[in-house]
Amino acid sequence: MTGETQLITVDPNGDTIIILKDPDTALLGWRDEDVLIKELGLFGARGNAQESTSEGAKEVRFLVSSRQLRIVSAYFDNMFKRDYSETVPCQEDNLYHVQAQHWSTRAIGVLLSISHQQVKSIPEKITPGLFAQIFVVADYYQMGDVLKIYAEKWWGQFKEPSSSLFNLSPIPKTYCENSVYWMFLAARFKDWNQFKDIATTVLHFARTPIQSLELPLDSKAQS
Repeated sequence: MTGETQLITVDPNGDTIIILKDPDTALLGWRDEDVLIKELGLFGARGNAQESTSEGAKEVRFLVSSRQLRIVSAYFDNMFKRDYSETVPCQEDNLYHVQAQHWSTRAIGVLLSISHQQVKSIPEKITPGLFAQIFVVADYYQMGDVLKIYAEKWWGQFKEPSSSLFNLSPIPKTYCENSVYWMFLAARFKDWNQFKDIATTVLHFARTPIQSLELPLDSKAQS
């Protein structure tokens, strides 16, 4: 395994390797509004959003259990019922190799820890950005049910003024990266009053087109 490859062991007795390539690039990176204004002045509407970039490992591997994945994920259950290359053990190590791309390393790691009931590896508190990234991964792999209990706990912490997390990541009072994450989370939990308040703030302070970071920010967002 090269220096550009990181191995994270979720289940020491696992039979599956999830190979995450080009990690931490699933969402667009936040662009400073002053920079965007200059670009829009030069190029008009052709100013391009900036992709997230990762300065860490080029490939991250997770050792996991296919049985646990099938229990919590319809995506993996359906995959292992079919004749795919991922469902045939690799001759090199006799493990299943499942390819993945772009996900946040931290987000998929948290979700896999939840899936494998690795309680010590599940954070008590998270940031709005990580919370949104976890939802993105859970949506793709159809793991919303196993995430639900933790998601509700984290959202409750976000809404509790006395929590330490709230003090670190308060509801934004201006247009910023966190306000986009907050709008996404409010929509996911169908907290439309909260969504409306943040959206009103964003529309009031934004000087450039709203950066969605490729997150769904409307009433179609699923709970």
